[in-house]
Formats: sequence, C-alpha cells, structure tokens
Amino acid sequence: MTDRDKKELIDELEKKFKKNENSDKMKNTVNKAWMLLILVIAVIITYNISAKLHTPKKADIDTAFVSAKLENISELATAELEYTGLIVYSEGKIPFITQTGFNMIYSASVKAGVDLAEMEIEVTKDRVIVRIPHAKILSIQVYNDSIEFYDEMHSLFNWSDKYDVKDAIAAAEEDVAGKTQVYALKEKADEQTVEVIEGILSESIGDKKLEISFIEEKTK
Repeated sequence: MTDRDKKELIDELEKKFKKNENSDKMKNTVNKAWMLLILVIAVIITYNISAKLHTPKKADIDTAFVSAKLENISELATAELEYTGLIVYSEGKIPFITQTGFNMIYSASVKAGVDLAEMEIEVTKDRVIVRIPHAKILSIQVYNDSIEFYDEMHSLFNWSDKYDVKDAIAAAEEDVAGKTQVYALKEKADEQTVEVIEGILSESIGDKKLEISFIEEKTK
C-alpha cells in the first residue's frame, strides 16, 4: 500500500468518525429536547391538578343560597323617623279630658321596614328574582315623658294625675301613623331594602341577572 493509499484510508476513517460523532451529538440533542418537553408537560399537568385541588368549589346558586344571603338584612333594610306632633282637640273629641279644648304635643320614634317572611325568591338558569312586599310600619314608640297638654290659652297644665296615659299614647300613635312623613318613611324603607339586596347579591350570583320587584297588595 502506497503512502497515498494510506492517507486516503486515514481520511476516510476520520470522516466516518466525525459523522458518527455528529450523529451522536444530534441524538443527544434530540433526547434532551424530548426530556425537556416531557418535563414541561409534567409541570403543567401538576400545576393544573394542584389548582383544581386548591380552588374552592363554587357555591350552587339556588333558592336556599339566596335566602341564606338575605336572612339577616332586616335591620339594614329598616328606616327610622323621629317625629314631634301636635294634636288639636275640641270639645268631645277625647273622653279622658275635662277641658273644652286643648292641644297635645308629643314625640315619637317610628320604624318602617319590610317583612322578610313574605319575601319570594326564584332562581332560574340566568336570573335571580327577588319579590318583596312594600315596607310597612313596624313600630311606633311614643315617649311618655314627651307628652304635654296646653289649654286654649296655651298654658301648660298637669295631666299626669287626671288623665289616662294609655289613651294619650294611643291618640299619639293614631295621629303619627297618618302623617305624610310616615308615608315618605315607608318609601325610603322600600328604596333602602332594594339597595341592600343589590349590594349583597350583585357580587354573589355570578353571571345571573338580578331582578327585584315589589309584591303589590291585593285590593279587597
């Protein structure tokens, strides 16, 4: 074998060696890429499983859920009024007084609100419907020590030993119940109830639409 033949043989072997070396490098690169891809997929799967396990379960939005949300709004949905009234009496208008004419001044606290026992709730696929009765007077508290009587000459006279306290309070309660301010108070309680319900439910019912309406009283 000539020197030239030897050289050609050596060159050919070197080429084969380099080819094999490049092939091994490529295989190693491909293997590393697959391992990296598998690792990424494993991380994603692990993250999703962990997220599902730690994500709190969404509450079922049904009638019971809505009722529970609204069960403690009674105090929030009430409106109050402090009222001072004047009643003018003429002869024969009240049985417990001997004066022919007199005026009675009193102060009272009036509370109006919605009776939640009459509330109706309906939940559909895309809506939450709440029907509530109009507000009514829940209580009228006449302050006993605020009641004063004046005669026709506007002079204050002592009635505590002469006249029935219960009758005076009943007269004051009847008087305040018919005042315009009390009707306005009931309207305010209606508005306040709607605002409270919207505030509680708007962030709790997801994509469902909230509808609030009033139950109209049936005419007798």
